[in-house]
Amino acid sequence: MKETIKPEHQLILVETFELVRTIDEYEAAVKAFCQRVEQDGLSGVRIMQHYISRQRNEAFVILIFKDASVFEKHLGFISQLDELSPFSNTVRLKEITAFGCMNEEQKEMLEKADFHFKLMNEHVAGFVRSEK
Repeated sequence: MKETIKPEHQLILVETFELVRTIDEYEAAVKAFCQRVEQDGLSGVRIMQHYISRQRNEAFVILIFKDASVFEKHLGFISQLDELSPFSNTVRLKEITAFGCMNEEQKEMLEKADFHFKLMNEHVAGFVRSEK
């Protein structure tokens, strides 16, 4: 039986990075990192998509988590990966915009960090399509 996906429970993060190494270095590191997360990561990490803007010298990631509890577990998981350091060395996190509910500890952690953080936590309407 397929699990029902409820948009109001999901946590969506859009992260913006400044590229601090070459695009080739970034691409190699992010591909290895993403492959490892897809292979060994949590099933509650529903989507992880990485993009770049060559003109702006920026990288972006879109993450969709089943819910905020998966976000915390994901942070714990990736902190143990060998692939995190090479990826982190190619970028500087500038901003995270979060859409969805977070607990107070999560909000405080992100608000105290060395980047801009925005939270949009009031879901108004929407849907998620799943293949049938």
